[in-house]
Amino acid sequence: MPNTLTDRNILIFVCDAGARPLVGARVAFSLDGVPAGEVPVSAGRASISVPNREAKVEVTASYGEKEKKALLAADADSYTFRFDVAAERSTQQLRRWVYVAIALVGLGASVPAFVLLFGKPGSYSGVASQQAYFLVLLWAGVGVAAFTFGAMNSVASVSGTPLGFTVQAGGPAAMLLIVVGAGFALPKPQQFELLVRVTDVTSGSFLKTGSVKLAFDTGIRTASISPEGEAHFGGVSEGVIGTTLTVELESSEYDLAPESRQAKVSSPTLALSAKHKPVQPPPSKRICAVDAHDSGRWANRCPKPKELPCSPAEEQRLKGLQAFQDCDTFTLYECP
Repeated sequence: MPNTLTDRNILIFVCDAGARPLVGARVAFSLDGVPAGEVPVSAGRASISVPNREAKVEVTASYGEKEKKALLAADADSYTFRFDVAAERSTQQLRRWVYVAIALVGLGASVPAFVLLFGKPGSYSGVASQQAYFLVLLWAGVGVAAFTFGAMNSVASVSGTPLGFTVQAGGPAAMLLIVVGAGFALPKPQQFELLVRVTDVTSGSFLKTGSVKLAFDTGIRTASISPEGEAHFGGVSEGVIGTTLTVELESSEYDLAPESRQAKVSSPTLALSAKHKPVQPPPSKRICAVDAHDSGRWANRCPKPKELPCSPAEEQRLKGLQAFQDCDTFTLYECP
């Protein structure tokens, strides 16, 4: 609400014994006996705009355990509180170079993080990214607040208008709130749920078992195929639309068709194709012919050899011989 000519603008100063701004003090206002708000004094001052000049304004300033009150006269538009404290206690601001260091750390950490979050299509997605975005904003707010308040020795303020009057507060906390609030007010990439269906190229039916892997820029994500033949990937950034993803299918019966291994996302539904894995024939057994007399390999010593049964014990014995390490089973022969 803008001030008018009848508004009463009151400025309150809080100083130490050496007339220096008292950092860390607090100021509370009361209008006609009704509490009107309390603000921290980060720059040694606070202000209030009262629409009714006849209102009784009472101000309370506190610093640590000390407290002072003042009932302002109707024509008083400013008031100064002085606390008898040592100058070194009232100037507890960090040195400027410390603020510069904090600003460099905060901004230096937040700028690369912003690039990681928004630098590639689809990089901002999911709850984890939202939490990371808040942390990045927090670091950026700390860096901007430290630079503005400490390095530049400036003051930021946040205002509110409860009950028809305005209370203003300044300092790094206000700048931090401004940066974080502005960051959440900015439009962020929209998200959607990506639906994946895998079709058997032979029968035309959807696969209802297995799982699908998609390689996003943020990492590989896996979703199981439901009995309805659908795999759902939630929290996908709209920046994924128009990009090509590497796809893998985990199934004991199917392999992805070659054209589906690199799939372009053109809509919230991704259609893939798969075909049955080739059936591998069982490995054939190697049968070795053995001379029943000397346990050597049969060398066709007679035109019509006699075939003898090979007992399990004999077969086990033959497998232990170096000459038959490559044999699965045996047939014994001898000349009649």
